[in-house]
Amino acid sequence: MEGNECSYEGCEFDVYEENNECVLHCEKNHEYNYREPKIYEGFKEALIKHIAIQLVSERTEESYIDKETVIFILEGNEDISSNRIQNNDVITGSLINLSWINFPFFQSNEYIKVLNILDSIEFDFCHFDLHKLELRGTKCFFQDCTFHNDWMLTNTSLLAYDSNLYKVIYRKCDFLKDVHTSVGINEQYIIDETPFSQCKITKLLITHTFFKKMIFNDLLEFEEMENKKEIKNIQISHSKIGREFKLNNYEFNSFKCKHTVFKSNFTFNQNNIESFEIDKVTFKGLVNFNNTEFESFQIEKSIFEKFTNFEKCEFGKKNNHYPIAEFKNTTFLDFINFREAKFYSGLDLENANLKEYPNFLYCHIETQYTNRETFRIIKHSFDKVGNTIEANKYFAYEMEKERENISIKKDVNKRVMLNLNYWISNFGQSWIRPLIWILGIVLLHYFIVKGTFQCISPSNFIYEPLKLLGNFFDDLANSIIPFRRFLKSDKEGMEFINLIFLIMYSTLIYNLVIAVKRITKR
Repeated sequence: MEGNECSYEGCEFDVYEENNECVLHCEKNHEYNYREPKIYEGFKEALIKHIAIQLVSERTEESYIDKETVIFILEGNEDISSNRIQNNDVITGSLINLSWINFPFFQSNEYIKVLNILDSIEFDFCHFDLHKLELRGTKCFFQDCTFHNDWMLTNTSLLAYDSNLYKVIYRKCDFLKDVHTSVGINEQYIIDETPFSQCKITKLLITHTFFKKMIFNDLLEFEEMENKKEIKNIQISHSKIGREFKLNNYEFNSFKCKHTVFKSNFTFNQNNIESFEIDKVTFKGLVNFNNTEFESFQIEKSIFEKFTNFEKCEFGKKNNHYPIAEFKNTTFLDFINFREAKFYSGLDLENANLKEYPNFLYCHIETQYTNRETFRIIKHSFDKVGNTIEANKYFAYEMEKERENISIKKDVNKRVMLNLNYWISNFGQSWIRPLIWILGIVLLHYFIVKGTFQCISPSNFIYEPLKLLGNFFDDLANSIIPFRRFLKSDKEGMEFINLIFLIMYSTLIYNLVIAVKRITKR
């Protein structure tokens, strides 16, 4: 009846029970299918008829075949031996478009056998309640589809035609729950084609899998994307990625990778990520993290064989303390670039193995959370290229960490000297400090010279002992020949005091000159 037809445009099937759509297009859910198994038989029958209509409509007059025969083929009857059917080659080379269909979940899922007979299928705006669609030999392309349950990533054949410019299996699809690969017991599961392009994924779990091509192919450069795409969590373990791994302009909750080999380039640009963890991973190609923001960052026991770029990256958040950005037992066999990176949570390179010193030009590193060895590495990286001004700055940070770490009980002399250097000129980085000290010493010297012994009356019993002691130290000061001509004063008895202040002036002036030179050149 005309009033009972499916509301989906172009569909000629009747509505299913109290729905406005037919059994193909009506909304379904996991529990509903268990309670109503009759929907399954109705779905399979309608799906066969829907596919048969498309196959018959594609036939020419010379190759015409009736719908009943096509249905007979799709039902998988084993007694198909008619020369007429074989000669018409009904299935091979035909592309079936399945749009806005809600595929139900049922334990047997025998309707998948129908799909397995087909040569090529394009799924558009479909909904899937099942957990996997393992089509052996059927070429597939999923576009704008929604997957409501955990989804297993299988080795699906690629439908390569004009509409699939990205040459992927899933494009702009929404995976509401976990996506995971099949777990190989004795060997890695192999996936031949690139699975994703611009998909929204809740959680991607890859284990014991070898991807011969890319995992993601967004095609457009990240600068052209208006809004960030979203993958909440990615976990990769015991796998190999044969081609470039490329994820640009995404937002992540976490990215964890261990015991994995990236055989080509690794590109991870302009992403925002809360937690980034790498453990026992080998990167054989170029690695690029340009302009990515990490809240928590840790790489451990990994190898970077070629150039690695962290330019304009941010680690941690300003005014918030996150774990220190750490490269623990990590080996870099080529150059590393940290130009304009910001380490708000500090940086730890103490246990990193560096073949070449990195580029830290214009970096911001939070000194409170960074250790001495890291500052030493940064200092030498600037020394190597002749940037002495920046090298001096990180030398001061290195000495400040040494001052904080050394115990006064362990080495009193070194502790005292480090403290004096810090207080006087911040290890040669401040010319204002020694200048202020000089002005203060000048005033102190002036008041001492003017007020010596005036506060003690000659009738006081301690006056004579103090005078004798003063004369002793004055004679001692005059005995130091190199300084004798600098100790003369209009007022007698000031030689020893002048000697003390002469040493102080010399030390402060020396530190002032060193600070000025280090700010301009070494």
